Amino acid sequence: MVWALTPVGTERGAQKYYISAAGTYTVGRKDCDIVQTETSISRVHAEIAVEKMVAWEPRSGAPASPSCVSVVDRSKYGTFVNKVQGTQGSRLRKDEVVVLSDGDTVTFGNGNMTFRFSFIPIVVFFHGKKSARIDRSLQAVMTSIG
Repeated sequence: MVWALTPVGTERGAQKYYISAAGTYTVGRKDCDIVQTETSISRVHAEIAVEKMVAWEPRSGAPASPSCVSVVDRSKYGTFVNKVQGTQGSRLRKDEVVVLSDGDTVTFGNGNMTFRFSFIPIVVFFHGKKSARIDRSLQAVMTSIG
């Protein structure tokens, strides 16, 4: 499973980012995991925390649920969740943690650096003569890559 951060709009220099492992990722200027160069972006503007990715076996009947993703504002100019162009949107308070859902948008700073968070499941198909359960070591490897 992977989380994609896709730029919304046509901001120059904006690139798409993929998060495929659990951990905390920093958003900000140089030396951050997700680097943004707009002037309203703080040195460490925000943190994105991704919980452990969970494998799902379709035969088990369990629903596919993406890992929990949250954003924490650490900035001067703010971080906004689901901001609609032309409106103030929902600005996070400094150090406030907000859980994100598939399809949410996050705007960093007071400019146009907006990204859509999208959950992308990785589907692996194995075919063989025997109808056997997936080997535990193979399942561990697949879980480690998302």
